Amino acid sequence: MSNENEETGSIMVPRLNLTQKIAKITRSIPKVVLEGHYRSDHGGNYDFLTEAQAIALTKNKMADLNIMLTTSIISVQTEHLVNNKGNKYDLVTIATEHEFCDGDSGECKIIKGAGQAADYGDKALYKAHTGSHKYAIAKTFKITTADDPETGQPLNDPEDKKNKHRSTRPYEDEPPRRTDAAKADLEMLRKWGVDNGVTEEFIIKCARTGKMATEETKSIDELKPGSVTRMLGLRAGILKRWREAQEKAGTTSVDSNKSESGKTPRAKPKRTTPEGEMRRVTTTDEDPAEVVKNAGYNSALDVPVGFGAKAKLTLRDLLNEDDLRWWMTEWQPKKYKGGYSDVTVLLDCALTVAQQELAKKAENPPQGDSDRLPFD
Repeated sequence: MSNENEETGSIMVPRLNLTQKIAKITRSIPKVVLEGHYRSDHGGNYDFLTEAQAIALTKNKMADLNIMLTTSIISVQTEHLVNNKGNKYDLVTIATEHEFCDGDSGECKIIKGAGQAADYGDKALYKAHTGSHKYAIAKTFKITTADDPETGQPLNDPEDKKNKHRSTRPYEDEPPRRTDAAKADLEMLRKWGVDNGVTEEFIIKCARTGKMATEETKSIDELKPGSVTRMLGLRAGILKRWREAQEKAGTTSVDSNKSESGKTPRAKPKRTTPEGEMRRVTTTDEDPAEVVKNAGYNSALDVPVGFGAKAKLTLRDLLNEDDLRWWMTEWQPKKYKGGYSDVTVLLDCALTVAQQELAKKAENPPQGDSDRLPFD
């Protein structure tokens, strides 16, 4: 390129080429304090350069020297994966090109880059694109930080490293920061509670027991993302404790005499449906028998529970386990996001129809079965 000069008044100002302009911007950027923060209940704790911070450091300097930066995605590779909890997510890897163009001379330079990100929703590609763009700026202009995680210096207090298990951080220090994946985990925990009839208060109580919440925590929305993830992994134990608590709350004195089979009779549960009254469908105005039939079941007893540990069991299975009485008299449907799910409606109708059918069988037992109970 020629060393042609521009005349500005009586002062001769040499024209900078694109490389010189980039070098000039690089010299003008001091070390920066990182604005991004990542905190995890599992021990992750670091600060990072955000895309917005990288742009803010260079945008005006590039504009002053008439430099434009454009980014293009050259290729995209998407992997559909499943984590150890059975949750599906996408891992996206992209190849990119970042072109710096000099508005004064028309000179352009292209640098190649890459990005990778995972997400439980549809944001993996955008995250990967953001990361690639950020690092293209940071590496081109050699943006350095006061506490770079790759220098080998610990970001946390060295005292924290002495303990094999980091103590739980105070939960009231700052509000939860939720990524799209964390929001999906929160909704999953909320839906699981609704589907299994586990109250939010009980989930919070379990979180307090596990030191994942304080007495001031009143909603699962106040739980840290890491705590929500841990609670999802403890669902089986939470459900077991919930059922034990429900049985204890609804238990009267148990007859100490044993049945002929040698088993202690179940305690009579506290009924939600008043004694002598039949169950009533509350989830739909349709005829419950038609709902069961339209769902493809010849008998209400063939309908699966669809929730919790007994999700794959049918009402007939519950009848054989002597659990069906509890489901017909105690189980009540719960709304999720303002309405009832199809599984909830079907189970509500099936329990109602099954109770009616078994009541008729008790009134008119088959010949030779007069001594059998309707649940036999």
